[in-house]
Amino acid sequence: MEGYQVKRQLLQSKLKAAEESINIMANFGSDFNCPIRKLAEQDLIRIWVYQFKLFGAEKADEALRSMFSSFERLIKNPHLGEKRDDVKNGYYCFRQDGYLIFYTMADDGVDVVAILPQSMDVIDYLR
Repeated sequence: MEGYQVKRQLLQSKLKAAEESINIMANFGSDFNCPIRKLAEQDLIRIWVYQFKLFGAEKADEALRSMFSSFERLIKNPHLGEKRDDVKNGYYCFRQDGYLIFYTMADDGVDVVAILPQSMDVIDYLR
């Protein structure tokens, strides 16, 4: 039972670190105005934890910086992504480092819906 508690505490600390990294990244630009839905936030946490397990905290943070950099690019040019009405009407998709960023257009930029691995069956997941 002790081993379970140690693993649980370790996972909780990783999740807390991921959430802190995401909050820092989300606020790193003063003109950053990109709503991130709860599903996308959970995806970012999963990406951070996955990268952390494989490569450590520095690479995990780097992966998030790359995502947020893509969000900024999409805010400035929302038509960079490919229209994906086959997934859901009004959805767009932008490829970033083996992931697909799904978003919708908003009056003042984009609204990030989900960030999924390219290998995932996104149609079933997002419908």
